[in-house]
Amino acid sequence: MVTSCINSAFVNNCTIGISTERRPGSQHHQRSSRRRPPSRIQVSNSAAAPRPYSSSPSDQKAASASANVNTPPPPNADEPVWETLAGCQVVTVPSATRPVAVVRFTGGFAAGIAPRALYGRFLEEIARRGNVAIVAAPVNPSFDHLALAADASEKLGDATRELVGRWDVPWIPTFGMGHSLGAKVQLLANCDEDARQALGPTVANLFLAFNNYTAKQSIPMWDAIQSAIGEESTAKSIKELSKVADFLRSLDLSGLADSRSADSVNQASDVLKKVGDTMKSFASSTTDEFTPTPDETLQLVRSRYNVPENLLISFSRDTLSQNEALEDVLCTRFGARSAVIRKLEGTHVTPLTPNLGTGEAPDFAGVGIPGLNDQVRKAAGGVSTELNATVAVVVAFLRLHLEVLAEKRMLP
Repeated sequence: MVTSCINSAFVNNCTIGISTERRPGSQHHQRSSRRRPPSRIQVSNSAAAPRPYSSSPSDQKAASASANVNTPPPPNADEPVWETLAGCQVVTVPSATRPVAVVRFTGGFAAGIAPRALYGRFLEEIARRGNVAIVAAPVNPSFDHLALAADASEKLGDATRELVGRWDVPWIPTFGMGHSLGAKVQLLANCDEDARQALGPTVANLFLAFNNYTAKQSIPMWDAIQSAIGEESTAKSIKELSKVADFLRSLDLSGLADSRSADSVNQASDVLKKVGDTMKSFASSTTDEFTPTPDETLQLVRSRYNVPENLLISFSRDTLSQNEALEDVLCTRFGARSAVIRKLEGTHVTPLTPNLGTGEAPDFAGVGIPGLNDQVRKAAGGVSTELNATVAVVVAFLRLHLEVLAEKRMLP
Protein backbone atom coordinates (compact mmCIF):
# COMPACT_ATOMS: atom_id res chain seq x y z
CA MET A 1 0.00 0.00 0.00
CA VAL A 2 1.39 3.35 -1.07
CA THR A 3 0.56 5.16 2.14
CA SER A 4 2.12 2.55 4.42
CA CYS A 5 5.56 4.10 4.09
CA ILE A 6 4.44 7.72 4.37
CA ASN A 7 5.16 9.36 7.68
CA SER A 8 2.34 9.11 10.19
CA ALA A 9 3.51 12.12 12.19
CA PHE A 10 1.27 15.05 11.40
CA VAL A 11 0.60 18.62 12.36
CA ASN A 12 1.33 20.61 15.48
CA ASN A 13 -1.43 21.92 17.70
CA CYS A 14 -2.23 25.02 15.68
CA THR A 15 -4.95 25.84 13.18
CA ILE A 16 -4.14 24.21 9.88
CA GLY A 17 -5.02 25.42 6.39
CA ILE A 18 -5.50 28.70 4.65
CA SER A 19 -7.80 31.37 5.98
CA THR A 20 -9.78 33.80 3.86
CA GLU A 21 -8.77 36.61 6.20
CA ARG A 22 -6.36 39.04 4.57
CA ARG A 23 -3.08 39.98 6.18
CA PRO A 24 -3.01 43.42 7.82
CA GLY A 25 -2.51 46.14 5.24
CA SER A 26 -3.25 43.96 2.21
CA GLN A 27 -6.03 44.59 -0.29
CA HIS A 28 -8.30 42.02 -1.90
CA HIS A 29 -7.28 41.19 -5.47
CA GLN A 30 -4.22 43.42 -5.17
CA ARG A 31 -0.72 42.92 -3.84
CA SER A 32 0.65 45.56 -1.56
CA SER A 33 2.36 48.41 -3.35
CA ARG A 34 4.71 48.78 -0.40
CA ARG A 35 6.14 45.32 -0.57
CA ARG A 36 9.06 44.59 1.68
CA PRO A 37 12.27 43.52 0.00
CA PRO A 38 13.28 39.85 0.34
CA SER A 39 14.59 39.33 3.83
CA ARG A 40 18.12 38.13 4.34
CA ILE A 41 17.81 35.32 6.80
CA GLN A 42 20.38 35.15 9.54
CA VAL A 43 21.71 31.61 9.62
CA SER A 44 22.87 31.96 13.21
CA ASN A 45 19.40 32.85 14.55
CA SER A 46 17.80 29.48 15.11
CA ALA A 47 14.09 29.03 15.76
CA ALA A 48 12.57 26.38 17.95
CA ALA A 49 11.32 23.39 16.00
CA PRO A 50 7.54 22.88 16.24
CA ARG A 51 6.45 19.62 17.83
CA PRO A 52 4.63 17.38 15.37
CA TYR A 53 1.42 15.68 16.35
CA SER A 54 1.84 11.90 15.97
CA SER A 55 -1.30 9.92 15.19
CA SER A 56 -1.42 6.35 16.43
CA PRO A 57 -2.05 3.35 14.14
CA SER A 58 -5.55 3.06 15.61
CA ASP A 59 -6.18 6.71 14.78
CA GLN A 60 -5.18 6.17 11.18
CA LYS A 61 -7.26 2.97 10.90
CA ALA A 62 -10.32 4.75 12.23
CA ALA A 63 -9.67 7.68 9.91
CA SER A 64 -9.49 5.42 6.88
CA ALA A 65 -12.77 3.75 7.84
CA SER A 66 -14.73 6.88 8.72
CA ALA A 67 -13.44 9.70 6.52
CA ASN A 68 -15.43 10.26 3.38
CA VAL A 69 -14.37 13.78 2.57
CA ASN A 70 -15.75 14.95 -0.76
CA THR A 71 -15.00 11.76 -2.68
CA PRO A 72 -12.88 12.66 -5.72
CA PRO A 73 -14.60 12.54 -9.10
CA PRO A 74 -13.86 9.58 -11.34
CA PRO A 75 -11.05 9.93 -13.88
CA ASN A 76 -12.05 11.47 -17.19
CA ALA A 77 -14.83 13.54 -15.60
CA ASP A 78 -14.66 17.08 -16.97
CA GLU A 79 -11.56 18.68 -18.37
CA PRO A 80 -9.68 20.69 -15.73
CA VAL A 81 -10.13 24.44 -16.03
CA TRP A 82 -7.25 26.92 -15.82
CA GLU A 83 -7.41 30.55 -14.78
CA THR A 84 -5.02 33.25 -13.60
CA LEU A 85 -5.27 34.65 -10.07
CA ALA A 86 -2.81 37.11 -8.50
CA GLY A 87 -0.13 36.19 -11.04
CA CYS A 88 -0.55 32.42 -10.48
CA GLN A 89 -1.91 29.76 -12.79
CA VAL A 90 -4.75 27.89 -11.06
CA VAL A 91 -6.34 24.57 -12.09
CA THR A 92 -9.58 23.09 -10.73
CA VAL A 93 -12.02 20.40 -11.85
CA PRO A 94 -15.44 21.97 -12.52
CA SER A 95 -17.45 18.75 -12.14
CA ALA A 96 -16.07 18.13 -8.68
CA THR A 97 -17.55 19.21 -5.40
CA ARG A 98 -15.63 21.95 -3.63
CA PRO A 99 -11.95 20.94 -3.60
CA VAL A 100 -10.89 19.25 -0.38
CA ALA A 101 -7.53 21.04 -0.32
CA VAL A 102 -5.26 23.50 -2.09
CA VAL A 103 -1.78 22.56 -3.31
CA ARG A 104 0.66 25.44 -3.88
CA PHE A 105 3.18 24.52 -6.57
CA THR A 106 6.51 25.88 -7.82
CA GLY A 107 8.43 24.34 -10.72
CA GLY A 108 12.06 23.86 -11.64
CA PHE A 109 14.73 25.96 -13.32
CA ALA A 110 13.43 27.29 -16.69
CA ALA A 111 10.43 24.91 -16.65
CA GLY A 112 8.96 26.82 -13.70
CA ILE A 113 8.37 29.93 -15.81
CA ALA A 114 5.26 28.34 -17.40
CA PRO A 115 3.56 25.83 -15.05
CA ARG A 116 0.53 25.23 -17.24
CA ALA A 117 2.47 24.75 -20.46
CA LEU A 118 5.20 22.55 -19.01
CA TYR A 119 3.66 20.85 -15.95
CA GLY A 120 0.09 20.86 -17.24
CA ARG A 121 -0.58 17.13 -17.42
CA PHE A 122 1.03 16.42 -14.03
CA LEU A 123 -0.92 19.15 -12.25
CA GLU A 124 -4.20 18.38 -14.00
CA GLU A 125 -4.00 14.71 -13.03
CA ILE A 126 -3.37 15.58 -9.37
CA ALA A 127 -6.30 18.01 -9.40
CA ARG A 128 -8.58 15.44 -11.01
CA ARG A 129 -7.64 12.39 -8.94
CA GLY A 130 -7.26 14.20 -5.64
CA ASN A 131 -10.16 16.66 -6.00
CA VAL A 132 -7.80 19.50 -5.10
CA ALA A 133 -7.19 22.96 -6.47
CA ILE A 134 -3.63 23.65 -7.56
CA VAL A 135 -2.17 27.15 -7.42
CA ALA A 136 1.09 27.37 -9.39
CA ALA A 137 3.36 30.38 -9.16
CA PRO A 138 5.66 31.00 -12.14
CA VAL A 139 9.32 30.88 -11.09
CA ASN A 140 11.60 32.95 -13.31
CA PRO A 141 15.22 31.72 -13.23
CA SER A 142 17.36 33.87 -10.99
CA PHE A 143 20.56 33.56 -8.98
CA ASP A 144 18.80 35.01 -5.92
CA HIS A 145 16.69 32.15 -4.61
CA LEU A 146 15.68 34.07 -1.48
CA ALA A 147 14.06 36.66 -3.73
CA LEU A 148 12.33 33.89 -5.68
CA ALA A 149 10.94 32.47 -2.43
CA ALA A 150 9.67 35.88 -1.30
CA ASP A 151 8.01 36.59 -4.66
CA ALA A 152 6.44 33.12 -4.93
CA SER A 153 5.11 33.33 -1.36
CA GLU A 154 3.34 36.62 -2.05
CA LYS A 155 1.74 35.32 -5.24
CA LEU A 156 0.78 31.92 -3.86
CA GLY A 157 -0.71 33.39 -0.70
CA ASP A 158 -2.72 36.06 -2.51
CA ALA A 159 -4.01 33.64 -5.16
CA THR A 160 -4.99 31.03 -2.57
CA ARG A 161 -6.89 33.54 -0.43
CA GLU A 162 -8.71 34.84 -3.50
CA LEU A 163 -9.62 31.29 -4.53
CA VAL A 164 -10.76 30.15 -1.09
CA GLY A 165 -12.78 33.36 -0.73
CA ARG A 166 -15.20 31.95 -3.32
CA TRP A 167 -16.11 29.01 -1.08
CA ASP A 168 -18.26 29.22 2.01
CA VAL A 169 -15.57 27.97 4.37
CA PRO A 170 -13.41 29.73 6.98
CA TRP A 171 -10.26 27.91 5.82
CA ILE A 172 -9.11 24.91 3.80
CA PRO A 173 -6.17 22.49 4.21
CA THR A 174 -3.21 23.73 2.20
CA PHE A 175 -0.11 21.84 1.07
CA GLY A 176 3.15 22.93 -0.58
CA MET A 177 4.75 21.11 -3.50
CA GLY A 178 7.90 21.91 -5.46
CA HIS A 179 9.99 20.26 -8.17
CA SER A 180 13.78 20.69 -8.44
CA LEU A 181 14.50 24.42 -7.96
CA GLY A 182 10.85 24.82 -6.98
CA ALA A 183 11.46 22.47 -4.05
CA LYS A 184 14.25 24.76 -2.87
CA VAL A 185 11.93 27.76 -3.25
CA GLN A 186 9.31 26.06 -1.04
CA LEU A 187 11.95 25.21 1.56
CA LEU A 188 13.28 28.76 1.73
CA ALA A 189 9.77 30.21 1.95
CA ASN A 190 9.16 28.09 5.04
CA CYS A 191 12.41 29.32 6.62
CA ASP A 192 11.42 33.00 6.67
CA GLU A 193 8.74 34.55 8.88
CA ASP A 194 7.61 37.14 6.30
CA ALA A 195 7.27 34.49 3.60
CA ARG A 196 5.41 32.15 5.97
CA GLN A 197 2.89 34.86 6.79
CA ALA A 198 2.42 35.59 3.10
CA LEU A 199 1.78 31.91 2.39
CA GLY A 200 -0.44 31.07 5.33
CA PRO A 201 -0.29 27.81 7.33
CA THR A 202 0.94 24.62 5.65
CA VAL A 203 -0.26 21.11 6.51
CA ALA A 204 2.67 19.35 4.83
CA ASN A 205 5.16 19.75 1.99
CA LEU A 206 6.00 17.51 -0.96
CA PHE A 207 9.41 17.79 -2.60
CA LEU A 208 10.06 16.18 -5.97
CA ALA A 209 13.74 15.76 -6.88
CA PHE A 210 15.03 18.58 -4.65
CA ASN A 211 17.97 20.26 -6.40
CA ASN A 212 20.46 22.14 -4.23
CA TYR A 213 23.57 22.07 -6.42
CA THR A 214 25.63 25.06 -7.53
CA ALA A 215 24.73 26.83 -10.78
CA LYS A 216 27.43 24.99 -12.70
CA GLN A 217 26.25 21.60 -11.39
CA SER A 218 22.54 22.33 -11.78
CA ILE A 219 22.40 23.78 -15.28
CA PRO A 220 23.58 21.66 -18.23
CA MET A 221 26.22 23.39 -20.38
CA TRP A 222 26.47 26.26 -17.89
CA ASP A 223 29.96 27.21 -19.09
CA ALA A 224 28.72 27.44 -22.68
CA ILE A 225 25.75 29.53 -21.60
CA GLN A 226 27.99 31.91 -19.68
CA SER A 227 30.30 32.43 -22.65
CA ALA A 228 27.36 32.96 -24.98
CA ILE A 229 25.66 35.57 -22.81
CA GLY A 230 26.72 39.02 -23.81
CA GLU A 231 25.03 42.34 -24.33
CA GLU A 232 24.94 42.15 -28.13
CA SER A 233 24.09 38.44 -28.50
CA THR A 234 21.44 38.59 -25.79
CA ALA A 235 19.73 41.63 -27.32
CA LYS A 236 19.65 39.92 -30.71
CA SER A 237 18.22 36.70 -29.29
CA ILE A 238 15.56 38.55 -27.30
CA LYS A 239 14.54 40.48 -30.43
CA GLU A 240 14.11 37.27 -32.42
CA LEU A 241 12.10 35.61 -29.64
CA SER A 242 9.86 38.67 -29.45
CA LYS A 243 9.18 38.46 -33.19
CA VAL A 244 8.05 34.84 -32.89
CA ALA A 245 5.92 35.61 -29.82
CA ASP A 246 4.27 38.57 -31.58
CA PHE A 247 3.54 36.39 -34.61
CA LEU A 248 1.85 33.73 -32.47
CA ARG A 249 -0.23 36.37 -30.69
CA SER A 250 -1.32 37.82 -34.05
CA LEU A 251 -2.80 34.55 -35.32
CA ASP A 252 -6.57 34.29 -35.71
CA LEU A 253 -7.38 31.21 -33.65
CA SER A 254 -11.16 31.58 -33.72
CA GLY A 255 -11.50 28.95 -36.43
CA LEU A 256 -9.83 26.19 -34.46
CA ALA A 257 -12.31 23.49 -33.52
CA ASP A 258 -10.20 22.39 -30.56
CA SER A 259 -9.93 25.12 -27.94
CA ARG A 260 -6.96 23.32 -26.39
CA SER A 261 -5.00 23.88 -29.62
CA ALA A 262 -5.63 27.61 -29.36
CA ASP A 263 -4.57 27.49 -25.71
CA SER A 264 -1.35 25.71 -26.70
CA VAL A 265 -0.46 28.46 -29.20
CA ASN A 266 -1.12 31.16 -26.63
CA GLN A 267 0.95 29.31 -24.03
CA ALA A 268 3.83 28.99 -26.51
CA SER A 269 3.74 32.74 -27.06
CA ASP A 270 3.84 33.37 -23.31
CA VAL A 271 6.73 30.94 -22.83
CA LEU A 272 8.80 32.65 -25.53
CA LYS A 273 8.24 36.03 -23.92
CA LYS A 274 9.27 34.69 -20.52
CA VAL A 275 12.39 33.06 -21.99
CA GLY A 276 13.35 36.45 -23.41
CA ASP A 277 12.82 38.11 -20.04
CA THR A 278 14.94 35.42 -18.40
CA MET A 279 17.80 35.95 -20.86
CA LYS A 280 17.69 39.68 -20.17
CA SER A 281 17.81 39.03 -16.42
CA PHE A 282 20.79 36.68 -16.71
CA ALA A 283 22.67 39.05 -19.00
CA SER A 284 22.33 41.88 -16.47
CA SER A 285 23.31 39.74 -13.47
CA THR A 286 26.52 40.59 -11.63
CA THR A 287 26.98 37.09 -10.19
CA ASP A 288 27.23 33.54 -11.47
CA GLU A 289 26.30 31.63 -8.31
CA PHE A 290 23.09 30.96 -6.44
CA THR A 291 22.13 32.67 -3.18
CA PRO A 292 21.99 31.02 -0.72
CA THR A 293 24.70 28.49 -1.47
CA PRO A 294 23.97 24.75 -1.04
CA ASP A 295 25.52 24.67 2.43
CA GLU A 296 23.71 27.84 3.51
CA THR A 297 20.41 26.42 2.29
CA LEU A 298 20.71 23.29 4.40
CA GLN A 299 21.77 25.36 7.40
CA LEU A 300 18.64 27.49 7.04
CA VAL A 301 16.49 24.37 6.90
CA ARG A 302 18.31 22.95 9.92
CA SER A 303 17.66 26.05 12.00
CA ARG A 304 14.46 27.70 10.73
CA TYR A 305 12.30 25.39 8.60
CA ASN A 306 8.90 24.97 10.30
CA VAL A 307 6.93 22.17 8.57
CA PRO A 308 7.42 18.79 10.29
CA GLU A 309 5.49 16.71 7.71
CA ASN A 310 7.36 16.07 4.45
CA LEU A 311 7.29 13.63 1.55
CA LEU A 312 10.39 13.46 -0.68
CA ILE A 313 9.97 11.83 -4.10
CA SER A 314 13.12 10.66 -5.87
CA PHE A 315 13.49 9.09 -9.32
CA SER A 316 15.60 6.07 -10.23
CA ARG A 317 17.39 7.70 -13.19
CA ASP A 318 17.96 11.15 -11.71
CA THR A 319 21.45 12.52 -11.05
CA LEU A 320 20.37 15.99 -9.87
CA SER A 321 18.18 15.16 -6.88
CA GLN A 322 19.58 15.70 -3.39
CA ASN A 323 16.67 14.31 -1.43
CA GLU A 324 18.89 12.14 0.77
CA ALA A 325 20.76 15.16 2.15
CA LEU A 326 17.46 16.95 2.74
CA GLU A 327 16.00 13.92 4.52
CA ASP A 328 18.97 13.84 6.92
CA VAL A 329 18.52 17.52 7.80
CA LEU A 330 14.74 17.25 8.28
CA CYS A 331 14.99 14.14 10.43
CA THR A 332 17.66 15.78 12.57
CA ARG A 333 15.41 18.79 13.10
CA PHE A 334 12.06 17.07 13.70
CA GLY A 335 12.71 13.38 14.26
CA ALA A 336 12.94 10.23 12.17
CA ARG A 337 9.29 10.20 11.09
CA SER A 338 9.18 13.78 9.81
CA ALA A 339 10.48 13.03 6.31
CA VAL A 340 10.04 9.97 4.14
CA ILE A 341 11.59 9.30 0.73
CA ARG A 342 9.69 7.41 -1.93
CA LYS A 343 11.91 6.30 -4.82
CA LEU A 344 10.01 5.80 -8.07
CA GLU A 345 10.90 4.86 -11.61
CA GLY A 346 11.63 7.92 -13.72
CA THR A 347 14.01 10.79 -14.39
CA HIS A 348 14.47 14.33 -13.16
CA VAL A 349 11.96 15.52 -15.78
CA THR A 350 9.22 12.94 -15.14
CA PRO A 351 6.87 15.64 -13.72
CA LEU A 352 7.23 17.43 -17.09
CA THR A 353 5.81 14.50 -19.07
CA PRO A 354 3.33 15.90 -21.63
CA ASN A 355 0.10 14.36 -22.83
CA LEU A 356 1.31 11.71 -25.28
CA GLY A 357 -2.09 10.64 -26.56
CA THR A 358 -4.71 8.20 -25.37
CA GLY A 359 -5.30 6.03 -28.43
CA GLU A 360 -3.46 2.96 -29.67
CA ALA A 361 -0.44 5.13 -30.40
CA PRO A 362 0.55 8.62 -29.29
CA ASP A 363 -0.62 11.45 -31.54
CA PHE A 364 2.87 11.98 -32.94
CA ALA A 365 3.54 8.32 -33.70
CA GLY A 366 1.82 7.90 -37.05
CA VAL A 367 4.96 8.26 -39.12
CA GLY A 368 4.37 5.17 -41.25
CA ILE A 369 7.77 3.59 -40.68
CA PRO A 370 7.49 -0.17 -40.00
CA GLY A 371 8.44 -1.01 -36.43
CA LEU A 372 8.93 2.60 -35.35
CA ASN A 373 5.37 3.11 -34.18
CA ASP A 374 5.71 0.19 -31.79
CA GLN A 375 8.94 1.61 -30.38
CA VAL A 376 7.43 5.05 -29.95
CA ARG A 377 4.29 3.59 -28.41
CA LYS A 378 6.32 1.56 -25.94
CA ALA A 379 8.50 4.53 -24.95
CA ALA A 380 5.48 6.81 -24.55
CA GLY A 381 3.71 4.19 -22.49
CA GLY A 382 6.73 3.87 -20.23
CA VAL A 383 7.06 7.56 -19.40
CA SER A 384 3.29 7.86 -18.96
CA THR A 385 3.35 4.98 -16.49
CA GLU A 386 6.11 6.71 -14.52
CA LEU A 387 4.15 9.96 -14.40
CA ASN A 388 0.99 8.13 -13.29
CA ALA A 389 2.89 6.42 -10.47
CA THR A 390 4.18 9.80 -9.30
CA VAL A 391 0.67 11.27 -9.34
CA ALA A 392 -0.62 8.27 -7.37
CA VAL A 393 1.94 8.75 -4.59
CA VAL A 394 1.22 12.50 -4.38
CA VAL A 395 -2.55 11.91 -4.16
CA ALA A 396 -2.13 9.13 -1.57
CA PHE A 397 -0.04 11.44 0.62
CA LEU A 398 -2.68 14.18 0.42
CA ARG A 399 -5.52 11.78 1.21
CA LEU A 400 -3.74 10.30 4.22
CA HIS A 401 -3.37 13.71 5.83
CA LEU A 402 -6.94 14.68 4.99
CA GLU A 403 -8.19 11.46 6.60
CA VAL A 404 -6.32 12.26 9.80
CA LEU A 405 -7.77 15.78 9.78
CA ALA A 406 -11.26 14.34 9.29
CA GLU A 407 -10.79 11.96 12.22
CA LYS A 408 -9.74 14.90 14.39
CA ARG A 409 -12.81 16.87 13.22
CA MET A 410 -10.56 19.61 11.85
CA LEU A 411 -11.97 19.84 8.31
CA PRO A 412 -14.26 22.72 7.28
